[in-house]
Amino acid sequence: MGVIVDFCKCLGLDDASLQRLANIAGKPVEDLKAVVKTPLVGEKNAEVIIRMHTLRINSTAEAVLDFIPIIGTIFGAGSSFFVTYRLLSDALDELTEDAQRVVKAAFGTD
Repeated sequence: MGVIVDFCKCLGLDDASLQRLANIAGKPVEDLKAVVKTPLVGEKNAEVIIRMHTLRINSTAEAVLDFIPIIGTIFGAGSSFFVTYRLLSDALDELTEDAQRVVKAAFGTD
């Protein structure tokens, strides 16, 4: 979860960065926040991330393979890596799209 918070800061989607951008662009910060679509930005991002992670982890195959000692362990490690990779990759894609929308809203350009 800390990585996603860092993504938000690096992309200028945290509250302080949005406020600075709003001041520079001469627009209300609410207008910039309005174009942010992903629920990952803001105070409730921990809840959203946990919900996304839970949805991706729960699979029937994983539950069955947990009962097979060696194969279950190997599958679990690979599955955890893949789920974490997809979660972070999807989050970064969403946040990048939001950052582009914010810049467009602030300055009217891409």
